[in-house]
Amino acid sequence: MKSTLIRIILLILCALTLLSLVSCTADMDVGNNTVLAEQFMHHLMHDDYAAAYDMVKETVSDTEFRAYWATIRPAVADAETYEMEQIGWNVNRSGGLTTRTTAYQVYPDNGRTILLRIVTRDDIECIAGVHFSDVTDFLKHTETFVPTVSIILLVVSGLALAFTVWMFVDCLRRKMKYKVLWAIMIFVAFAVTVTTGETSAIQFNVSLSFQINTIVADPGLLAVVTKVAVPVGAILYCCLRKRFTIAPNTPAEESAEPDRPVQAADTAPATDTYTSDEAEAKTSEPAEEGNQPQE
Repeated sequence: MKSTLIRIILLILCALTLLSLVSCTADMDVGNNTVLAEQFMHHLMHDDYAAAYDMVKETVSDTEFRAYWATIRPAVADAETYEMEQIGWNVNRSGGLTTRTTAYQVYPDNGRTILLRIVTRDDIECIAGVHFSDVTDFLKHTETFVPTVSIILLVVSGLALAFTVWMFVDCLRRKMKYKVLWAIMIFVAFAVTVTTGETSAIQFNVSLSFQINTIVADPGLLAVVTKVAVPVGAILYCCLRKRFTIAPNTPAEESAEPDRPVQAADTAPATDTYTSDEAEAKTSEPAEEGNQPQE
């Protein structure tokens, strides 16, 4: 029993380690993306169109960028300073070229929140693409319910994890068929990712029960992304555990007590027995008439 438990624990630890290595990656080699983003914001804040266009002239015409400049400039027209925070990144390698996309949230001192994406490529010295969006209204709308739902999902995650651990302990203590298989299957979860907003989608995948349920407002998609993991393995085990449980062996019934051997005296035919007084009285009884002895 102890050796089986140790093997199960080691197997789970190996699976968790492998999952962490797959899910965790090193920080992105952003190159000069952050520097380019700061330079672009500086030109935008000071309304320096010529310097900003010089950063993107290899991928966009002057007419197109001038129209784009007119739509993004009002968001920071009355701001003097800003703070910038990197919130995401992506690297794509295709056709011998590496494309890096870095996302930032910019907070000008006018109270607005800006989503800025900077795209660079190996074959272009400056910026290969710019995405600029004012997400202030979107964040204000989502902040009314996202924090509350996030707390609820966190509580549900705790309950699901406690239920999974409970079923795992029950599996270890129960004598059942396929114990090792069930001990692993208990930690399998069915994950659902729902995206609602300007971008809508539903994704399904299999994961471990340790995944935390979350809900976030993604300004890049202008959508709310909800991730929920259902512990299907633990639920399935809870429903089927009695079917696979091995019943304990019942002790053999004690054999019935053999019949007492019959004694010979018990079966002998009944005979008359007399005492000495009774025998003397019997011999002294008078003979019947007609049979009297003659003198």
